[in-house]
Amino acid sequence: MKEILLILALGLIISITHAALEISESPYGKVDPENGSIYITKPATGLEDLPVYTYVYSVDLEKLKEISMAEDPLFLEIYNPETGNWINTSINTAVDGDPDITRPEIVHYKVNLAELGSPFLGLSRFRFVDARGNALRDANNGDAIEFSGPRIVVNLKDENYKRLAEGKYSYGVWARSEDTIAIGLRGTTDLSNWVWVGSPLKSSSMGWTKLEWIKMPYYKVIEFKIYSKS
Repeated sequence: MKEILLILALGLIISITHAALEISESPYGKVDPENGSIYITKPATGLEDLPVYTYVYSVDLEKLKEISMAEDPLFLEIYNPETGNWINTSINTAVDGDPDITRPEIVHYKVNLAELGSPFLGLSRFRFVDARGNALRDANNGDAIEFSGPRIVVNLKDENYKRLAEGKYSYGVWARSEDTIAIGLRGTTDLSNWVWVGSPLKSSSMGWTKLEWIKMPYYKVIEFKIYSKS
């Protein structure tokens, strides 16, 4: 009787083993910074890659192609949460991207969201599509392969400055945001060392609002960004 039970138990274990389903690990994908702005401006020469302008989208490209059974070229698309549309960035995985120094399987793609059309607010997503425009899906279960981020909390546009008396300046920008948020002015005289200028001003969730810093010192380059004490 014990031998029969043992045989049945072994048969059950073998049956369970044969029925096991291997679950594919989701490919790595993230964007940096995770929260930020869309800054509609022409960055000063040499400053194009500052985080205030550029987002870095990173993905394990080989894992992505393995799970989706897709091949190059693939194209990066970014979701506009205000319109519900996907924006094709024209970034081509066959020719674009920079491998990570320490993790070469991770590829980085730099995107200035201000160059993609109308700015948006809210939580975005990103994905890749094939040459026919089909969004990549998990070959095993058909699930769409999408990654979360970034959350755009403020839009900035129409920056300007005006020279005042006694060598002072006024600096301004138009802003709109999801919620009321503090926007700071930063300046540099040597393109290396940046300082916060004056006090932060608050944008509005009710639409575009003009923010202006008056009677400030001269700076060679200025930028407006979400305020932090660091």
